[in-house]
Amino acid sequence: MTRQLYTYILLIIGGMSLLGCNEPYHIDEQTTEPQVVIEGLITDESMNHYVRVTKTVDFYSEEGSVPVDDASVIVTDNQGNTYNYSYQPEAERGGYYYSDIAFAGERGVAYTLTVTMEGEEYSALDSLRRVTTIDSLGVELNEDEFEDPEDEGRYYEVLLYTREPQDTEDYYLFKYYRNGLPFKDDDSDVYVSDDSYLGENIDGLATPGWFALGDSITVEMYSLTVDGFKYYSDLSNLLNNDGGFFGSPPVNPQSNISNGAMGYFQVSAVVRKSVIIED
Repeated sequence: MTRQLYTYILLIIGGMSLLGCNEPYHIDEQTTEPQVVIEGLITDESMNHYVRVTKTVDFYSEEGSVPVDDASVIVTDNQGNTYNYSYQPEAERGGYYYSDIAFAGERGVAYTLTVTMEGEEYSALDSLRRVTTIDSLGVELNEDEFEDPEDEGRYYEVLLYTREPQDTEDYYLFKYYRNGLPFKDDDSDVYVSDDSYLGENIDGLATPGWFALGDSITVEMYSLTVDGFKYYSDLSNLLNNDGGFFGSPPVNPQSNISNGAMGYFQVSAVVRKSVIIED
């Protein structure tokens, strides 16, 4: 798959802290009243998973989002398990609640998030779908970039190789790290696609950016439900809306959280693979 084809895939883990994204949550400029924003992630890795609860500020305010530190946060699953979450005041940026015990999400299990605050209840449902494997990451020197580099010394590209089962409809979110830090071509980008667009044979899918000798690159691939795919697609449209005369007006992404809250509660299987650029 060519780099040109790859860049056409929807670009979006934007305004959420989900999966390590650190971008602000954008709202319609006409919305001036504070809005509840709930962001959460459960993966199939055994860990203390998180939910973040904040409020937006008035559109004209220069302050950031306001953390909510007195909510009740509970996750239940359809297997009869209940996971209580507690507020962690030392967490960066605030508003973070972590599960009291470590647990791993299970494939095929549905999880319900319930947040209670200020006499209101907000809930969301998502389920854990399969994720394909990452067979390998390849490294190639790009001759054109070598001749005229965007960033001096960075002219290697990293290519992803795997196979995607076509017997079901699957959706994926991609995350990239360079030397341990999240990496994107543009601050508003996050990368998502369905399996019909990727195709069965993913034979050299180029990651964003260019890399130098000694760089380490990690690719993460998360499964999404169709609701998660729609959410991130909406988020992409919002973050990348140019406001042109003929462009459609931006709208808030379709959240899976009830009672008018923004954000998304995501449940995903995740795989990752790393490579170091060597001569």
